Amino acid sequence: METVPGNPSDSLARRAGAALRMPWVAPALLLAVVVVVGVVAFVYVSNVNDDVDRKDEAARVLSQMQTSTARLGNLAALGSEPSLILQAAADAFTLQVTLGQQLRRWDRVWDKPTPPAVAELRRAQAELTRRLRQALRGNARAGRASPAELAQGNRLYHRIDELHSRVAADAADANNAGDTKTAVVTGVAIGFVVVMLALVQLARGRLRRMRRDTAMREALHAATRESEERYRYVTDLVPDQIFTLGADGRFDYMNERTATFIGGRLEDGAARWLDLHHPDDTLHVQSTWSSAIRAGEPVEVESRMLGADGEYHWILTRAIPQVDADGHTVRWFCSGTDITGRQRQEQALREARQRLAEAQAIAHVGSWEWDIREDQMRWSDELHRLLGVPADMRLVYESFLDLVHPDDRERVETIIREAVSERGSFEFETCVIRDDGEERDVFCRGHVLTGDESEATRIVGLVQDITDRVRAERERDRLEAELHQAQQPGASTA
Repeated sequence: METVPGNPSDSLARRAGAALRMPWVAPALLLAVVVVVGVVAFVYVSNVNDDVDRKDEAARVLSQMQTSTARLGNLAALGSEPSLILQAAADAFTLQVTLGQQLRRWDRVWDKPTPPAVAELRRAQAELTRRLRQALRGNARAGRASPAELAQGNRLYHRIDELHSRVAADAADANNAGDTKTAVVTGVAIGFVVVMLALVQLARGRLRRMRRDTAMREALHAATRESEERYRYVTDLVPDQIFTLGADGRFDYMNERTATFIGGRLEDGAARWLDLHHPDDTLHVQSTWSSAIRAGEPVEVESRMLGADGEYHWILTRAIPQVDADGHTVRWFCSGTDITGRQRQEQALREARQRLAEAQAIAHVGSWEWDIREDQMRWSDELHRLLGVPADMRLVYESFLDLVHPDDRERVETIIREAVSERGSFEFETCVIRDDGEERDVFCRGHVLTGDESEATRIVGLVQDITDRVRAERERDRLEAELHQAQQPGASTA
């Protein structure tokens, strides 16, 4: 049996069906995407906040450095007075430790190139450390500051103050920008989550539709398979060949009887239907088929086809076309009936009729049949010839009576009427007058046939031309009469 061609979307349907059997896959993937987006947004916001925090911390460190710079200037001023050297030494140790801590904090929070003011402060802290070490070694003048150093310390204070102002302003701007970026990123993330949730809902709806469509497709496939099975069973039960032909004349479906007849199946590469015909019938079949294709109409043709047994069989093929939307024939639905037996019977019947006609011609006998109900008579060819009636003439009962000699007509009617009434047989001799005026003597015999209710329905019979015999008998009677008369006493002799 022919299989239904596969749908190009079957692989997609199978993948969709596999996905439908694991309904957690799509939500899990969407959840993973949401989590990734959330993590990326969190990391970005964290980086923004870390940058803001570093700048705030840098501003605080610079504020503290500004205080330390002022103390450093005061320390230089104290160190210039011999009476305050001890106090300056104590402050110097404290300031040296504080500056060291502040510079280390600066290094942790500042990831850009070191500003010149901070670098100068770092050098001032190193100079302070050096002088403290010299003071500890007994150099009393190590802690004193020159007027140039005092001026330099004053400038350093102002530079640290300017740097603090810039960093504080930058930190404020970064804080504002960070808030804006955080709000934007948060809004984008929330919007993305909302969109993803909407997509989840859409995906769920699509999955439901796909599940419904898949169920409908599976139901359709099941119905198609059931229909094909039913069609195959029905066509295999039909005592005829059932097959379909494509536009190229090749089989694209055949039932079991067709496959058995031609000795092949579709998968075996069955031949074209036209190639199976007898060479003497091919031209006739092809011409008839071409005319049907052009007209787009059903066709019926009798031809000899080669069977698997190697013999040619008479097949009556009937076909109707299937057309597309443009009116082009795309397929023929066909049936084939093996009429070999009927053809042989018809041939035998034709031969028997021919022999009967020849026998009737030799014996000068014609057969006839009268349908009483329809008042129609059918004569054999020989009877038409005997009575001189054209073969295409419509015959009724009166057609026969019109040929009977007027002197015999009433007698003939009475004989036939009585036979019909008694449902029996009859025979008689009469004289008929042909249309050409020739008189012929005939012998008629008939038998009445009855129907289911014993009612006379038909009469069958024969007519034999006995003209020669009647004339011979008449001549014999004449001669016998003359002879008898000649033998009478007193008869004169010639």
